[in-house]
Amino acid sequence: MLPDGTKIFLPEYEARLMTALGHTELAVTLRDNKPLLVFVGTAEEKTLWEKLQGLMRQLPRGQQLAGVLITDEALPRTATGKIKRWELQQKVG
Repeated sequence: MLPDGTKIFLPEYEARLMTALGHTELAVTLRDNKPLLVFVGTAEEKTLWEKLQGLMRQLPRGQQLAGVLITDEALPRTATGKIKRWELQQKVG
């Protein structure tokens, strides 16, 4: 939940990001109470932003990504493959 009370359904939000970027190894978390994209792989931040422009225009301002973190470290996952959001939050926070 964002500071203004807005809720983001992360699996749906991430699915839209995956479609826009053509990449599946990513997650969204909060940094400084703003949505942050964690992108696993090699890419240029400028290229990612270019691919996301159309999607970001469709979203309310408070739900738009405030930043991108590109990493080569795998996302923390449970045995069933779900993202350990609390652990991801600790890593980027």
